[in-house]
Amino acid sequence: MSPWFSRGWTALELAKSRKVKVVFKGSHGPLIKDLDEDILARDKGSSTRHQLATEAIANLRTNSGITEINHLLTILGPRYTSWPRDTAIIAGLLVGVDIPSSSLQQQIYRRILIKIGKICHEHLFCNSDTMSKGFNWCPTSLLDMSPALSNAALRIKENGDVVGAWNVFRLDIVPEENYF
Repeated sequence: MSPWFSRGWTALELAKSRKVKVVFKGSHGPLIKDLDEDILARDKGSSTRHQLATEAIANLRTNSGITEINHLLTILGPRYTSWPRDTAIIAGLLVGVDIPSSSLQQQIYRRILIKIGKICHEHLFCNSDTMSKGFNWCPTSLLDMSPALSNAALRIKENGDVVGAWNVFRLDIVPEENYF
């Protein structure tokens, strides 16, 4: 894997490109390969790492865009940018939201959450500062969320409220060793 893949902006470049050419150092000069035709795994004989990388790149390049918070976290989590606002802009463009030039980071994340419209129960638990104005369940950066193991079952309303089915347990029936 090239360090090129660890930059935040390259995820956006890769997602929005119709054709991608990769230049390799060859013994007789540069060697140019097509990402889709020459590099990505096409058969079951490829290594597991190659299959996983192929799946991640294919998911990133779908025409439907990113439609789940987990997918966004998987793509941007291991990448870096120079500025936190750049991460929000990249995330917004990957999801397909309009980003006015005067938008603040939290405004962009709110637009992303409203467009995606659903979230997992696990995403509501974080150990960081949260947004305000109706989104006070959400960390100030979406990347402070951990990927969830369950499917998104809660709806996000335009005002930031989260609605859905909840399981409620009486504390007096939960063994003390299960407390946080």
